[in-house]
Amino acid sequence: MTSAEVRFDLPLFPLQSVLFPDGLLGLKVFEARYLDLVSTCMREQRPFGVVSLRRGTEARTPGEVEFERIGCMAELIEVDSAQPGILHVRCRGGARFETHESRQQADGLWVGSVSRIEADDSVLPTQELVGSAKGLANAIATLRQQGNTPADQLLEGARRAMRVAQLKEIDRLEQSLATLATVGSTSPYVGLFGTVWGIMSAFQGLGNVQQATLAMVAPGIAEALIATAMGLFAAIPAVVAYNRYADQVSRLELRCDTFMEEFSTILQRHSSAQAT
Repeated sequence: MTSAEVRFDLPLFPLQSVLFPDGLLGLKVFEARYLDLVSTCMREQRPFGVVSLRRGTEARTPGEVEFERIGCMAELIEVDSAQPGILHVRCRGGARFETHESRQQADGLWVGSVSRIEADDSVLPTQELVGSAKGLANAIATLRQQGNTPADQLLEGARRAMRVAQLKEIDRLEQSLATLATVGSTSPYVGLFGTVWGIMSAFQGLGNVQQATLAMVAPGIAEALIATAMGLFAAIPAVVAYNRYADQVSRLELRCDTFMEEFSTILQRHSSAQAT
């Protein structure tokens, strides 16, 4: 992800949600600063920027406002005034941008000095996502065979297919994690049990002698401590392996969720284009 060097001013619309390139976003605009923004963008045929809030609220209230540096340009598709003073806006995501500086005008509107970010290269799904892609292709093929399927039904069916494929893959990857967790949690106790048993045997052997010395109990106690060492020898690698693979599964699940959202956005874009 690289950004161009040319900077320009762009009005910003901080939101609790995220807009992706080619994604659709519906807004209900009623604040004066955003009503003026929509009017200006319609008149001049230019986009505005949508950034995700990290701190603060969407409405103009007292308090500190902080938003992400990376945002997405929004192009107006449809503007409807159902009620006086309220606009229902529908926009589509365009290019991404990086905010270098931001300032708030007297009317409360945020304006940022931004630069465009080049679009990512199109790549094929990785090996971990092949199952999700195949399930999605099968769902699309099934829905197409049913005839003229509504766009929302097609999108929902695709999301269900991807979710089922994701759950099956995550379940397959997590099958061995339970074994590692069991070994890591029980091995120290097994070793401790062996140590206690060995120490008991060593002290029981002292009952047959008249005078006990350290040399008589030391070999038995040393052998008993070997059980603890063996338990730790089995538990430590199991815990390390469990944490590593659990983290990899979590990362893979996050990548699957991201892939689902991006693909759903693409499907929604194409269905909207066909509808228009």
